[in-house]
Amino acid sequence: MKKWFMVILLLSLLLQGCGGRRDHTVQANVVTGITVTVQDGTQTMQRRYTSPEKMQAVLYYIRIVSSPFDAPEPPQEENGQQATITTYLADNTVKVYDQLGNGYFRQGGGTWQSIDPEKGQQLFLLVKLLPSDP
Repeated sequence: MKKWFMVILLLSLLLQGCGGRRDHTVQANVVTGITVTVQDGTQTMQRRYTSPEKMQAVLYYIRIVSSPFDAPEPPQEENGQQATITTYLADNTVKVYDQLGNGYFRQGGGTWQSIDPEKGQQLFLLVKLLPSDP
């Protein structure tokens, strides 16, 4: 049941990106591509997104986990998955976000923030459900 809820949530996020007007002028903060790399032990999975709908889903994820769940704390030893999200902007700026397991998130090598573990699982589900763009 919980898995179906996550799938429906992700699909609704993708569909939200399909509506509305888009301004096609190039701005400094326009994301032109996103790479998500997930490591789980010895296995590595990488996705490259350039379609607006898929990029919007990842950017929404970054937004919801960027607000700390509770006070910042150093990450404890995580034996689970690790992920790196790299966003590429139109002005050639690159932003990097890291996640340890389902519990910690940081931007640009900054301070680790504890995040809601249920929200933390969404990134790994996104990568499984959304294949790379051609």
